[in-house]
Amino acid sequence: MDARQVELVQQSFSEISKHSTEVAGLFYGHLFKLDPALRVLFSEDMTLQNASFMRTLSVIVWGLNRSQKYRPVVEALSESHKAYGVQSDHYQTVQTALLEALKQHLGDKFTPEIEEAWAEVYQNIAQAMQDAFEDR
Repeated sequence: MDARQVELVQQSFSEISKHSTEVAGLFYGHLFKLDPALRVLFSEDMTLQNASFMRTLSVIVWGLNRSQKYRPVVEALSESHKAYGVQSDHYQTVQTALLEALKQHLGDKFTPEIEEAWAEVYQNIAQAMQDAFEDR
């Protein structure tokens, strides 16, 4: 990931974070539509989950220039996801849901360049989570 991609993700996240509840709802809506079996991994009331998702995403996005800042978050996510029964094929589903939610929220502002930058961020984080998952 290069500096331009980091900048694009952080700039677009500034817009996204103003509507965090909506974006989190879009994300989980897409996730459960893509794979309804994942719904059982979450409580009925998604309020806390939505907030947690956006807080975690914020730490990752604002820590992109400093991997030591988000590395503990990624390792903790890996551990909790392992306990919840997350499988490696779920990561692709999550990426698709995230990109769809961002596209839906940002509309025309979600350019191919921004989409590529977010995909790169997600792939890096997902790989780090899977690596941490395998190390345990």
